[in-house]
Amino acid sequence: MAFSFIHCSDLHLGTPFSGLRRHDDRLGRIFESATFATFTALCEKAILEEVDFFVIAGDVYDGVKNNPKTARRLKEHLVQLVDSGIDVLVALGNHDHVGHLLADVTEPPDGVYVFSKEKAQTFRLASASGEEVVFVGRSFPAKRVSEDLSRDFPNAEPGLFNVGVLHCTLDGAPLHEGQSPTKTASLLSKGYQYWALGHIHTRMTRLEGSTYLNYCGNLQGLSMKPSERGPKGALLVKVDSGHCQVEFLPLAKARFESRRVNLYGDEGWGDSVDEEEMISDHLSKLEEEVQADEVMVLRLSLIGTRAARLLTEGELSEITSVVNRRLWQNGGRVFLESIEDHLQLRDVYLPAALTEALDDVAHEMESQGLDRLVRECIEKASGKMPVEIRSELFGELSSAEIFESARSMVLEAVVGSSEQD
Repeated sequence: MAFSFIHCSDLHLGTPFSGLRRHDDRLGRIFESATFATFTALCEKAILEEVDFFVIAGDVYDGVKNNPKTARRLKEHLVQLVDSGIDVLVALGNHDHVGHLLADVTEPPDGVYVFSKEKAQTFRLASASGEEVVFVGRSFPAKRVSEDLSRDFPNAEPGLFNVGVLHCTLDGAPLHEGQSPTKTASLLSKGYQYWALGHIHTRMTRLEGSTYLNYCGNLQGLSMKPSERGPKGALLVKVDSGHCQVEFLPLAKARFESRRVNLYGDEGWGDSVDEEEMISDHLSKLEEEVQADEVMVLRLSLIGTRAARLLTEGELSEITSVVNRRLWQNGGRVFLESIEDHLQLRDVYLPAALTEALDDVAHEMESQGLDRLVRECIEKASGKMPVEIRSELFGELSSAEIFESARSMVLEAVVGSSEQD
């Protein structure tokens, strides 16, 4: 017999996206509403696929002080799942460990099973086809848990498909030490066929022998941290005769990305580039990667070389604002969170030009005449200079004054060289 279930975690419903709001309040509001919109899409997908079970491996909410409105909306979705014949199983995590699943607003409806905080708890539930499936899980008893919560999980029940549900840190994942740490060996020793894990926001699927150890990642990206970028969603697990088929469902309605772009080409002539126009064009092309009902927020890194000078933080911020205003007006779906300057100042061509000019002076000084040649070289090098650098080097000096200064320097060098000889 066959059955299927959804494995999701780290919904973080109610996330305020304060950091994004500081950059752009409208984008912050879009992401705040997207967390529930994505959860709605997942519930609709579960009903469409006619799954038997819906597993949430922790952090339903973003914080323990849950908004009653958020809890009521959550209950509506849970009732919708149960009314469609889908049992819901929830292990609370470090973000929602206090209070009831529905924030004390109401009790979970029948068909929603919340694992105990005191010890591992087992639910034996039947699929639509009549196959009995064993779910074992435990909720977080506190915000920080240093013990391995998997220790008191019972061994697998022979002849049945066993699913472990746990919010945990597996094998010391970076930046998550101290949160219900456990080891691969500990989980494998239980003999379960599938571990539905939560807490790590990066999606990771592993098959060890006949056991899946899967992190589905969070349902919706929360920030620009590397673990929050890219497609987000949940896992659809189909089981037939004990064998699993795992499919990633990219459902997030808003996502964070980072990209690098070189606006200046190989020559690096940044003084002739309209950054606002080129970045707007670049973002418009990225819309091909975005679904019609999806929004992407981008951290753009400018790379390459730029002539004259680097862009200031104020200029980068202004470019971001101008580009986003254009995109809002044009109904765009890709926006800027910020622009980072990883440019290098193109300062090689200027010394090279001057060096080449002075080399010409040294080689042709006697035959061509010092004054005329120096004047030509200065005019040639000066003509290549961006206005900003010419002004910084020579200020308000006239061409004649620049020439006289250069001629004196060359004469001093020639005289000094002759005296040494």
